[in-house]
Amino acid sequence: MRAALALCLTATLLACGGDKKPATSPPRLRLTALRLVDQSPEAIRPIAPKQAWLEAALREALEAARIDVEGEGAGWLGQLEGRIVYGGRGPEGLSAQGAPLAVLSLQVRLKIPGERVGTLLLVEGREALEGAVVEGESLKRAIRAAQRRAVEALAQQIDLLQGERAGLIKALADADPALRGLAIERLTALGDRDAVPDLIARLKDEPVRDLRFRLIGALSELDDARAIDPLIDAVDLGDRAHLRATIDALATLGGPRVSDFFDLLTSHDDPAIRQMVEAAQARMTAVASRP
Repeated sequence: MRAALALCLTATLLACGGDKKPATSPPRLRLTALRLVDQSPEAIRPIAPKQAWLEAALREALEAARIDVEGEGAGWLGQLEGRIVYGGRGPEGLSAQGAPLAVLSLQVRLKIPGERVGTLLLVEGREALEGAVVEGESLKRAIRAAQRRAVEALAQQIDLLQGERAGLIKALADADPALRGLAIERLTALGDRDAVPDLIARLKDEPVRDLRFRLIGALSELDDARAIDPLIDAVDLGDRAHLRATIDALATLGGPRVSDFFDLLTSHDDPAIRQMVEAAQARMTAVASRP
């Protein structure tokens, strides 16, 4: 009798469990718009995948990365535009022959809940097949791989933005310049003055010129006097664009230390540098005279 009851109970539990669907993680992002543009010149298209196939392959990669292409519900929203180029690798670029090469660039405009200003993400996926001949299936493999790489990079950037502050600080030293740049922008957008020492440390070590400019801008926008001396130390009189950015940042921060430094630069032999500094001094004076 007990055996029969146990068997009946087991069957009932199995029947109930069979109706349950496996739990799924919420999407990283919901897309409200998706557009994919084929920018491959017709002359280099040995085989041209149909637009519907290109879009379906991209949607598949997005869904695998938990990026919802339906755009319904709450949470982080985005509009995605992709541009793809593919063909064979020739000695002077893409051609109708050679090993397949595909490059997908994605641009996503994010709408983060509670924030009025949107965030722009840019990623690229590239795949070059070694030793393969350009034909339908090999070209499609390269395209799929390029799409997967681009979407993986996009998911990594979204995870960084959605993660803890500690992840942003760590990303300032990441090997990927795109993640370093995104961390700089996000910390600045958050108005995180506690990150100023980390941004200063990164300014001293950052090898990428564009990111150095972004770090200078971030320190200016966060408006923290701790950045003044490091910015003065970072001045490069031989790089006019870098010098202008640094002087503009110092003028924004202002204060006696900046005034003394500008006074020193007004005696420089180069009239262009003197003019640059005098314009910054005029801006500081105008700001100080405001009621």
